[in-house]
Amino acid sequence: MMPRLFGIGSGGKGAHILAMRLLTVTAHYAGTPDAVFADALSFDALHRDLRGLVDYHGMPRGTVFEGQSYSFTPVLWTFLRMPETRVTCTRIDPIARVCELTTVQAPDAPSARYTTHITPDSGGSLWTDRIELPGPPPGRIIGALTRHIHKASHRRRRGRNVSISVETL
Repeated sequence: MMPRLFGIGSGGKGAHILAMRLLTVTAHYAGTPDAVFADALSFDALHRDLRGLVDYHGMPRGTVFEGQSYSFTPVLWTFLRMPETRVTCTRIDPIARVCELTTVQAPDAPSARYTTHITPDSGGSLWTDRIELPGPPPGRIIGALTRHIHKASHRRRRGRNVSISVETL
């Protein structure tokens, strides 16, 4: 199967062609799917659970809503400032327990797409994040950071059996 490719820039001399990478993170939770989904939509829970690992400077409080756009600057481990990230919540389906976001870190950069889906699982819920990231470059570095942060964030939220897979689309 041919990888899905897209161009950065005008497509002329010097343009970069990047493959997309799909990062899938799953974690099992003891709570009901509705309670876990509510937690997934909570900025306050994100701030609380990831404090010291990732601090989201400028991220709103409360709960994300469909159509909402916001910007924040992630700071890893209290000292490593990452580029400002712009996020738009493109879809929330409370019945299916799905939230879709797009993120952009620079005006000419390709966007990443995040989909969070909470489903019933034996003894609780299964939280699945699917993140489409631009491939190398800079996907490898961002992908490694994203894998670490997602795994640690689920552990901090008391998720169990956290698994991560990466594939090229």
